[in-house]
Amino acid sequence: MLSHHSCETSWAEVRHRGAELYDPAAFAERLAAGAGPGIAGAGAYPNVRAEVEGLSRKQRTEAKKRLYRSEQVKKSSLPGEEWSPESGELTPSLKLQCREIHQKYGQILDGLYTL
Repeated sequence: MLSHHSCETSWAEVRHRGAELYDPAAFAERLAAGAGPGIAGAGAYPNVRAEVEGLSRKQRTEAKKRLYRSEQVKKSSLPGEEWSPESGELTPSLKLQCREIHQKYGQILDGLYTL
């Protein structure tokens, strides 16, 4: 399982190298235009999941040009609920609460990093 420190380090490195792994604004626009379930239920809809996976593939291709192989996204997962300060995954300033995320999603995270 990832440590609290490795979560912060890897995201800082990705930001530092200028890689845009996804565009949250574009995803929100697509959700508002057609899917309609809101972020919390979006992952349950096959069309939304396909859209996210399609965006992911396209952006992974672009990101691969700027990232080391070890930094490249190989797997992804769409959680079924919206992350917020109230649910514990984010701080009030919307930073990731890595410990809370690791407690709730540790098995999923381990699966993402297993080949």
